[in-house]
Amino acid sequence: MRSEAVKAPDHGSAPASRRPSLRLRLRTWWNGINLDTQLAEGIDPSQSPELTLRAQQLASPRMRAELAFRVSRAVELADRGFEPGTITTRIPIRRTRVRACRQWLLQIVQRLRDDRPLAVRGLAMTALLLEDRSGPLSADGPPAEFEKTVRTTLVELDTAEAFHRKLGAFDRELNSLEAALDEAAADRPAVPQAREPENGRPASVARFLAAVAL
Repeated sequence: MRSEAVKAPDHGSAPASRRPSLRLRLRTWWNGINLDTQLAEGIDPSQSPELTLRAQQLASPRMRAELAFRVSRAVELADRGFEPGTITTRIPIRRTRVRACRQWLLQIVQRLRDDRPLAVRGLAMTALLLEDRSGPLSADGPPAEFEKTVRTTLVELDTAEAFHRKLGAFDRELNSLEAALDEAAADRPAVPQAREPENGRPASVARFLAAVAL
């Protein structure tokens, strides 16, 4: 089942009374890259407790700040001409690729640092850029593939905001339509109701019977 932006977990942390168990947290940590891969593919976070927890972690302000720092750090190191190993990115980065996609990577950093809602799929894709040793950031694939991944990640991050904008516009149009209908109903003259005779017969039938009796 594919996930949708409306199903992205809330940015806030879970209440203390609903804190995930230690066993669940350990499973989620151990399978982090695999869970990120599933979320990046669009799997609904509600499909398992581990996916749900990982999605909540990715959407938390702390994780967003960490991802933003590590992406910006990778750009900074690439600009300096360094070839970092595990520093900030935990995987080697390809300097030339990072510098070629610098503008989009910095846009990702900007999205992560503002308060707008972000789609879980885009957050998972961002995490994979920094974690997956076989991913486009460190693998020997073509640079065009890395550029495509970065740009797709940026688009997926904005999916939630675009959905909320469309939903807000739809709500405004619906409210305007309801107000117009209420105004039209208030201006419409009342239709007089035909009085029913005491015997319960419709007024037209009563008039017919009266004419026959004459």
